[in-house]
Amino acid sequence: MEVIEFKAGCIDNSKKEYRDSFCVTIGMITLLADWRRYEIDLGKSDLSSVIGGFCWVASKDYNQGKSITFYIDDICFVK
Repeated sequence: MEVIEFKAGCIDNSKKEYRDSFCVTIGMITLLADWRRYEIDLGKSDLSSVIGGFCWVASKDYNQGKSITFYIDDICFVK
């Protein structure tokens, strides 16, 4: 099983001219073999500056050093 994190925003380098005005994550999750729907609630986020609309993070530590495979389908931004 793969352990990953889904995020929106979170690009915040004070040395760069542009960065995200928000950072939202659903935290680390363990993916299962069947398809699941995951949502990141942006309802209370300041969306005035969006550089990193969506990303996923995988850590060698959380995945016992193994390579991982997972699939993503239908990323939607709904207001």
